[in-house]
Amino acid sequence: AAALTSTVTVRTLAANRTLFSILVKHSEAFSGGAVSSVALDIGIVGDADRFITSFSVSQAVSATAQDSILTIYYPGVATAITVTATAIGANLSALTAGSVDLYFLESIVG
Repeated sequence: AAALTSTVTVRTLAANRTLFSILVKHSEAFSGGAVSSVALDIGIVGDADRFITSFSVSQAVSATAQDSILTIYYPGVATAITVTATAIGANLSALTAGSVDLYFLESIVG
């Protein structure tokens, strides 16, 4: 995006699901142009960092460079899980490298 922030839906939690955990881990640091850092918030519409706040995907990749949360989240209706990327230094469109994976642990209710 030609902006400092961008939000995308990465998963839709179905109405009959409970979310138990999220893990975020990058395998290539985000970099490019004048972007000095990129952070990810993981949440829902209206609460962008409900689950994970400001995970740096610009830091060096390592075995311990990850973030996770254990939770019991049961919204009762289908709910979009979102990731909001925020860049410092330049727009996200200046990025030329970076890779991140998200893992979700869910359970079917009923």
